[in-house]
Amino acid sequence: MGYDLHITRASDWSDNKDNWITSEEWLSLINCDHELVLNKVNGPFFADWNGASKYETPWFDWSEGNIFTKNPDRAIVGKMLRIANELNATVQGDDGETYEDINDIPELPQPNELENSSSSQLPLYLRRENLWSIITVATLAIVILAVNLLDLW
Repeated sequence: MGYDLHITRASDWSDNKDNWITSEEWLSLINCDHELVLNKVNGPFFADWNGASKYETPWFDWSEGNIFTKNPDRAIVGKMLRIANELNATVQGDDGETYEDINDIPELPQPNELENSSSSQLPLYLRRENLWSIITVATLAIVILAVNLLDLW
């Protein structure tokens, strides 16, 4: 699961019937912006961004009248704000909250960072990814010992 950020002309990105950013407008903006590159492998309106980001390949996509991305860092939010300005639109989060400045959005921890941050502080034998393996091996060892000791074989 992730956090989507949307560029929209609607007061609520999820209900934008009469306020679409058209696919033609989006494609035209991609053609005029040297930082955006259409990447049709991922869909007809998918664009990679070659700007500075902590991601290897930041991206934007168009769907049903909105432009969106997932789990943006501050650099991506900055680019979204510039795109929104060119399209006379706003930047909104999943819950309809709007952003007008790069500092309005906190730097969000990414899903894999959340998983690793709490787990990596624990000793190796207590980490969730190892704990079930240890429990399984220990259970099998106990069963084998019990079978051998009680001569149930």
